[in-house]
Amino acid sequence: MEEIVQLKLALANKDEELSKSIKRWQMGTLNHVEVLQEMQEAHRREISDMKQQFQKELSQQQERCLREISELEEKSKEQLLEQEKRVNRKIKQLGQVSGEGWPPCLGDKGGEEKVNKWIREKQKMVKRVETYLKRLISQPVFKNANEDPNRSAGRASRSPSRDGKQPQRRFNTE
Repeated sequence: MEEIVQLKLALANKDEELSKSIKRWQMGTLNHVEVLQEMQEAHRREISDMKQQFQKELSQQQERCLREISELEEKSKEQLLEQEKRVNRKIKQLGQVSGEGWPPCLGDKGGEEKVNKWIREKQKMVKRVETYLKRLISQPVFKNANEDPNRSAGRASRSPSRDGKQPQRRFNTE
């Protein structure tokens, strides 16, 4: 009987140790779960902070882009106005060259004839400018301003000497 009591006491001690181990394990698991939950919460806060920072940077970049776009639009408007002014000046100059300014109105006396005459004058002027430009384009470009387009390379050319004496012969080697 004494042995049974000792076995019961040993069994009770083992049961108590086992229950303490289970409690420690449960507490460790609970602590582990709490640590994981805290880590998840910290991660969520970090992600939220990063998201807010990215949104702030994005809005700043958008504002900068919008400012740059508006500045570019303003500059382009200014350039267009300047170009329009230049074109208007050129048109006025061309009108002054032809002897008449803007075309006469059709409602004027003999207006249709005046308009047709004005158009013919402008067409003649355009043709003269076109032929002039074609001649300019077709002319060869010389490296030296003293080159004569009628002379070919290697031919002798005469030019007076610097001191006014007898002209000397020299050869173009270009």
